[in-house]
Amino acid sequence: MDSEYIDEHINLNLVPFGNAGYDPTTKVYTCQHGPQECKINRFQGCIIKYSGGDQRQVFNAIYKEEYAIKHMKRNWMNDSIADLPHPDAVWNCMNSQKSWDVVEEFANETHSLQPPHGWTPWPTINGKPVNGTFTSALCAAFEE
Repeated sequence: MDSEYIDEHINLNLVPFGNAGYDPTTKVYTCQHGPQECKINRFQGCIIKYSGGDQRQVFNAIYKEEYAIKHMKRNWMNDSIADLPHPDAVWNCMNSQKSWDVVEEFANETHSLQPPHGWTPWPTINGKPVNGTFTSALCAAFEE
């Protein structure tokens, strides 16, 4: 199966929220692993919503971001979005209320999962949680 075939049939949807907490009345957002995780979630949200990139570009940018953080690169934010079509839009989001609006959107999406997520990551295919291996579930979905 080549990558073009997969691109035609799969739409990956990343929701960087996980086990974070969000109180919609106070608009307070807390992360399981602290403020740095919240910053990363906001940054990933801005990449997803405002980069102007296609699915591959978005996932490539997030891969670069995760790699740079793991290897303690000083300019991890700049480096990860340098190849996106609209890195300025990502920065505009990150440095404004837009990043918090994205967090709220992802919080609502995460909290509306049925059944509720039990751990992270919580992969779903066609709205159903993946039980077993992701590859098996993906192949089964192709057969439907």
